Amino acid sequence: MANKCVFTLSKFDSWDEIELKRYLARTLENSKKNELSPENKTRLAETLSSILEYSAKMDDIARIVGSTYAYLGQNDQAMKSFELALTLKEDDTTALNNKGVLLARSGKIKDAITCYDEVTDLDPDNEKAWFNKGKAYIRLKEPSKGSECFKNVVEINPKNVSAWNNLGVSLRMMGKPKEAVKYYNSALRLKKDYKWAWNNKGIALMFRRKYREAEKCFKKVLEIDPDFKEAKEGLLVCGAK
Repeated sequence: MANKCVFTLSKFDSWDEIELKRYLARTLENSKKNELSPENKTRLAETLSSILEYSAKMDDIARIVGSTYAYLGQNDQAMKSFELALTLKEDDTTALNNKGVLLARSGKIKDAITCYDEVTDLDPDNEKAWFNKGKAYIRLKEPSKGSECFKNVVEINPKNVSAWNNLGVSLRMMGKPKEAVKYYNSALRLKKDYKWAWNNKGIALMFRRKYREAEKCFKKVLEIDPDFKEAKEGLLVCGAK
Protein backbone atom coordinates (compact mmCIF):
# COMPACT_ATOMS: atom_id res chain seq x y z
CA MET A 1 0.00 0.00 0.00
CA ALA A 2 2.77 2.43 0.90
CA ASN A 3 4.52 1.82 -2.41
CA LYS A 4 1.32 2.61 -4.29
CA CYS A 5 0.71 5.78 -2.25
CA VAL A 6 4.24 7.06 -2.79
CA PHE A 7 3.97 6.42 -6.53
CA THR A 8 0.67 8.33 -6.62
CA LEU A 9 2.05 11.24 -4.60
CA SER A 10 5.02 11.60 -6.93
CA LYS A 11 2.60 12.36 -9.77
CA PHE A 12 1.00 15.41 -8.13
CA ASP A 13 1.98 18.79 -9.60
CA SER A 14 0.33 20.96 -6.94
CA TRP A 15 0.12 20.69 -3.16
CA ASP A 16 -2.45 23.42 -2.52
CA GLU A 17 -5.41 21.40 -1.26
CA ILE A 18 -5.50 20.98 2.52
CA GLU A 19 -7.05 17.51 2.35
CA LEU A 20 -4.25 16.41 0.04
CA LYS A 21 -1.73 17.68 2.58
CA ARG A 22 -3.35 15.68 5.35
CA TYR A 23 -3.39 12.64 3.12
CA LEU A 24 0.27 13.26 2.36
CA ALA A 25 1.17 13.43 6.04
CA ARG A 26 -0.55 10.14 6.79
CA THR A 27 1.08 8.50 3.80
CA LEU A 28 4.56 9.61 4.80
CA GLU A 29 4.07 8.33 8.34
CA ASN A 30 2.78 5.01 7.05
CA SER A 31 5.63 4.71 4.57
CA LYS A 32 8.14 4.54 7.40
CA LYS A 33 6.42 1.47 8.80
CA ASN A 34 6.54 -0.50 5.57
CA GLU A 35 9.18 -1.83 3.26
CA LEU A 36 9.41 0.57 0.33
CA SER A 37 10.90 -0.63 -2.91
CA PRO A 38 14.25 0.95 -3.91
CA GLU A 39 12.51 2.73 -6.78
CA ASN A 40 9.95 4.28 -4.46
CA LYS A 41 12.59 5.32 -1.92
CA THR A 42 14.22 7.32 -4.70
CA ARG A 43 10.85 8.60 -5.91
CA LEU A 44 9.87 9.67 -2.39
CA ALA A 45 13.15 11.51 -1.84
CA GLU A 46 12.66 13.43 -5.08
CA THR A 47 9.14 14.37 -4.03
CA LEU A 48 10.00 15.72 -0.57
CA SER A 49 11.56 19.00 -1.68
CA SER A 50 8.46 20.00 -3.63
CA ILE A 51 6.30 19.07 -0.66
CA LEU A 52 8.28 21.43 1.57
CA GLU A 53 8.10 24.20 -0.99
CA TYR A 54 4.31 24.12 -1.19
CA SER A 55 3.11 22.70 2.09
CA ALA A 56 5.62 23.10 4.92
CA LYS A 57 3.56 25.59 6.91
CA MET A 58 0.54 23.32 7.20
CA ASP A 59 -0.19 20.45 9.58
CA ASP A 60 3.37 19.95 10.84
CA ILE A 61 4.37 18.69 7.41
CA ALA A 62 7.92 20.03 7.80
CA ARG A 63 8.41 17.72 10.79
CA ILE A 64 6.85 14.75 9.02
CA VAL A 65 8.99 15.35 5.95
CA GLY A 66 12.05 15.54 8.21
CA SER A 67 11.21 12.18 9.74
CA THR A 68 10.85 10.72 6.27
CA TYR A 69 14.19 12.15 5.13
CA ALA A 70 15.74 10.55 8.22
CA TYR A 71 14.10 7.25 7.34
CA LEU A 72 15.65 7.51 3.88
CA GLY A 73 19.07 8.24 5.41
CA GLN A 74 19.22 11.82 4.10
CA ASN A 75 20.26 13.36 7.41
CA ASP A 76 21.19 16.84 6.19
CA GLN A 77 17.80 17.32 4.58
CA ALA A 78 16.12 15.86 7.65
CA MET A 79 17.88 18.37 9.92
CA LYS A 80 16.83 21.29 7.71
CA SER A 81 13.25 20.09 7.87
CA PHE A 82 13.29 19.78 11.67
CA GLU A 83 14.82 23.25 11.96
CA LEU A 84 12.05 24.59 9.70
CA ALA A 85 9.43 22.87 11.85
CA LEU A 86 10.92 24.50 14.96
CA THR A 87 10.86 27.98 13.38
CA LEU A 88 7.14 27.43 12.81
CA LYS A 89 6.54 25.99 16.27
CA GLU A 90 9.44 26.32 18.68
CA ASP A 91 7.88 24.02 21.29
CA ASP A 92 7.34 21.12 18.87
CA THR A 93 8.62 18.38 21.17
CA THR A 94 8.56 15.72 18.46
CA ALA A 95 10.73 17.83 16.16
CA LEU A 96 13.10 18.59 19.06
CA ASN A 97 13.38 14.92 19.96
CA ASN A 98 13.95 13.92 16.34
CA LYS A 99 16.59 16.62 15.99
CA GLY A 100 18.32 15.15 19.04
CA VAL A 101 18.26 11.67 17.50
CA LEU A 102 19.90 13.01 14.34
CA LEU A 103 22.56 14.84 16.34
CA ALA A 104 23.31 11.69 18.32
CA ARG A 105 23.49 9.70 15.09
CA SER A 106 26.18 12.09 13.85
CA GLY A 107 28.17 11.83 17.09
CA LYS A 108 27.10 15.19 18.58
CA ILE A 109 25.94 13.61 21.82
CA LYS A 110 26.05 16.69 24.07
CA ASP A 111 24.08 18.71 21.53
CA ALA A 112 21.56 15.86 21.38
CA ILE A 113 21.18 15.95 25.16
CA THR A 114 20.45 19.69 24.96
CA CYS A 115 17.53 18.88 22.65
CA TYR A 116 16.26 16.13 24.95
CA ASP A 117 16.54 18.50 27.93
CA GLU A 118 14.32 20.99 26.12
CA VAL A 119 11.77 18.27 25.45
CA THR A 120 11.63 17.02 29.04
CA ASP A 121 11.40 20.60 30.32
CA LEU A 122 8.38 21.16 28.07
CA ASP A 123 6.91 17.69 28.63
CA PRO A 124 8.20 15.94 31.79
CA ASP A 125 6.35 12.75 30.85
CA ASN A 126 7.92 12.41 27.40
CA GLU A 127 8.98 8.77 27.47
CA LYS A 128 10.95 8.87 24.21
CA ALA A 129 13.03 11.88 25.18
CA TRP A 130 13.95 10.43 28.60
CA PHE A 131 14.91 7.15 26.94
CA ASN A 132 17.01 8.85 24.26
CA LYS A 133 18.68 11.01 26.89
CA GLY A 134 19.55 7.92 28.91
CA LYS A 135 21.11 6.27 25.86
CA ALA A 136 23.09 9.43 25.17
CA TYR A 137 24.52 9.46 28.70
CA ILE A 138 25.48 5.80 28.33
CA ARG A 139 27.39 6.72 25.17
CA LEU A 140 29.15 9.49 27.12
CA LYS A 141 30.02 6.88 29.80
CA GLU A 142 27.97 8.73 32.41
CA PRO A 143 25.87 5.80 33.65
CA SER A 144 24.60 7.44 36.83
CA LYS A 145 22.88 10.15 34.77
CA GLY A 146 21.69 7.51 32.35
CA SER A 147 20.15 5.45 35.13
CA GLU A 148 18.15 8.44 36.35
CA CYS A 149 16.74 8.89 32.86
CA PHE A 150 15.76 5.22 32.56
CA LYS A 151 14.15 5.33 36.00
CA ASN A 152 11.98 8.16 34.72
CA VAL A 153 11.05 6.07 31.70
CA VAL A 154 9.87 3.08 33.74
CA GLU A 155 7.94 5.37 36.06
CA ILE A 156 6.13 6.77 33.02
CA ASN A 157 5.75 3.37 31.36
CA PRO A 158 6.52 0.30 33.50
CA LYS A 159 6.15 -1.91 30.41
CA ASN A 160 9.09 -0.37 28.54
CA VAL A 161 11.28 -3.46 28.20
CA SER A 162 14.23 -1.58 26.67
CA ALA A 163 14.29 0.89 29.55
CA TRP A 164 14.49 -1.91 32.16
CA ASN A 165 17.31 -3.50 30.15
CA ASN A 166 19.22 -0.23 29.82
CA LEU A 167 18.69 0.51 33.49
CA GLY A 168 20.52 -2.75 34.10
CA VAL A 169 23.30 -1.72 31.71
CA SER A 170 23.77 1.57 33.54
CA LEU A 171 23.96 -0.19 36.94
CA ARG A 172 26.53 -2.69 35.61
CA MET A 173 28.60 0.20 34.27
CA MET A 174 28.43 1.73 37.75
CA GLY A 175 29.98 -1.46 39.18
CA LYS A 176 26.70 -2.85 40.53
CA PRO A 177 26.16 -6.15 38.65
CA LYS A 178 23.95 -7.63 41.38
CA GLU A 179 21.47 -4.76 41.09
CA ALA A 180 21.78 -4.90 37.30
CA VAL A 181 20.54 -8.51 37.26
CA LYS A 182 17.34 -7.43 39.04
CA TYR A 183 16.56 -4.98 36.24
CA TYR A 184 17.32 -7.53 33.52
CA ASN A 185 14.90 -9.87 35.28
CA SER A 186 12.29 -7.11 35.21
CA ALA A 187 12.75 -6.86 31.45
CA LEU A 188 12.49 -10.64 31.05
CA ARG A 189 9.28 -10.81 33.05
CA LEU A 190 7.79 -8.52 30.42
CA LYS A 191 9.37 -10.26 27.43
CA LYS A 192 10.81 -13.69 28.13
CA ASP A 193 12.54 -13.99 24.75
CA TYR A 194 14.29 -10.61 24.93
CA LYS A 195 17.79 -11.63 23.84
CA TRP A 196 19.51 -8.41 24.90
CA ALA A 197 18.36 -8.80 28.50
CA TRP A 198 19.45 -12.46 28.56
CA ASN A 199 22.85 -11.54 27.14
CA ASN A 200 23.34 -8.61 29.51
CA LYS A 201 22.26 -10.76 32.43
CA GLY A 202 24.92 -13.27 31.42
CA ILE A 203 27.57 -10.55 31.35
CA ALA A 204 26.52 -9.27 34.78
CA LEU A 205 26.65 -12.80 36.20
CA MET A 206 30.18 -13.22 34.81
CA PHE A 207 31.17 -10.05 36.66
CA ARG A 208 29.94 -11.83 39.79
CA ARG A 209 31.92 -14.97 38.82
CA LYS A 210 28.70 -16.99 38.49
CA TYR A 211 29.84 -18.63 35.28
CA ARG A 212 27.43 -21.59 35.24
CA GLU A 213 24.44 -19.28 35.61
CA ALA A 214 25.90 -16.95 32.98
CA GLU A 215 26.37 -19.91 30.63
CA LYS A 216 22.63 -20.69 30.87
CA CYS A 217 21.83 -17.11 29.90
CA PHE A 218 24.08 -17.19 26.84
CA LYS A 219 22.59 -20.52 25.76
CA LYS A 220 19.14 -18.96 26.05
CA VAL A 221 20.27 -16.12 23.79
CA LEU A 222 21.46 -18.58 21.17
CA GLU A 223 18.14 -20.45 21.29
CA ILE A 224 16.50 -17.16 20.31
CA ASP A 225 19.20 -16.01 17.88
CA PRO A 226 21.78 -18.67 16.89
CA ASP A 227 24.02 -16.03 15.27
CA PHE A 228 24.30 -13.71 18.28
CA LYS A 229 28.05 -13.06 18.38
CA GLU A 230 28.33 -11.69 21.94
CA ALA A 231 26.55 -14.72 23.40
CA LYS A 232 28.93 -17.06 21.57
CA GLU A 233 31.87 -15.14 23.00
CA GLY A 234 30.31 -15.25 26.46
CA LEU A 235 29.97 -19.02 26.25
CA LEU A 236 33.64 -19.38 25.33
CA VAL A 237 34.65 -17.33 28.38
CA CYS A 238 32.38 -19.35 30.68
CA GLY A 239 33.73 -22.61 29.26
CA ALA A 240 37.29 -21.54 30.07
CA LYS A 241 36.48 -20.94 33.74
